[in-house]
Amino acid sequence: MKLSIDQNHIEIVRGLEKVGVQVKDMAKVGGGFPDILTCWNRIVCLIEIKFGKDSHIKRSQMEFISNWKGFIGFAESFEEAERLAKDPVVFALGQKQKDKIAVFLRTFKGKEMRFSTFKKEVLL
Repeated sequence: MKLSIDQNHIEIVRGLEKVGVQVKDMAKVGGGFPDILTCWNRIVCLIEIKFGKDSHIKRSQMEFISNWKGFIGFAESFEEAERLAKDPVVFALGQKQKDKIAVFLRTFKGKEMRFSTFKKEVLL
């Protein structure tokens, strides 16, 4: 299986490390686990990186996110990733959003969907 990372993945990881955020690249883990694990001031946050209008979210990612009890969110830029890593209480997905994803999954039959559609139809 070939590892595929988003175009902005390395830029986001390097940027976070530059501003002092501890980052562990998790892109090889699979099973819906998010791309990076961050730690700032002893607070851990998982971040799923997305890039561009053609990016997709897999069913396994939706399932993981809806079941994760800790801080988790999406970043499409370094700025979003930094906000999420440094202030997950404000910027991470809330339980209502995670519950909304779980409800959506009950009727969603596909393996993946366009991330922009997911954001509009499920997260907002």
